[in-house]
Amino acid sequence: MFEHMAFKGTDKIGTTDYAAEKPALEKVEVAYAAYIAERDKTVGAMQPKLKHLEKAWKDTIAEADKYVVSNAFGKLVEQNGGEDIERQYQLRRNRLSFFAAENRLELWAYLETERFLHPVMREFYKERNVVIEERRMRTDSNPSAVWRAIYRRRV
Repeated sequence: MFEHMAFKGTDKIGTTDYAAEKPALEKVEVAYAAYIAERDKTVGAMQPKLKHLEKAWKDTIAEADKYVVSNAFGKLVEQNGGEDIERQYQLRRNRLSFFAAENRLELWAYLETERFLHPVMREFYKERNVVIEERRMRTDSNPSAVWRAIYRRRV
């Protein structure tokens, strides 16, 4: 999940107006909590209320998405002469690589610092669904991958 979220931006990168986006993102979490509380009721859950809460949650996501600048990290790298941007997840580690002129070391350090010190979890639920699908395709649908996961838990 971190691999996906690390490139969604910061309070300075990936947003058109973070001062407005921040409360919008907080509303998403409040709406999601209300939706989950109703969905997970063991007694007395009401389907119409659940549908209403789900719609309210999705509406808050749409409102927060108005501030998103897609692929802001990649655009910054490319605008500064970088190329061949590649993100990979391999054996419990993430890797970002790109080629850039040696005089862009300061830009690289800035981007990495921002990414780790000031991340913003924008588009979280969209990315969560992508991660779930990736896992389903790469692990859950692959018998040898399932076996490796079981074996690792025992070791």
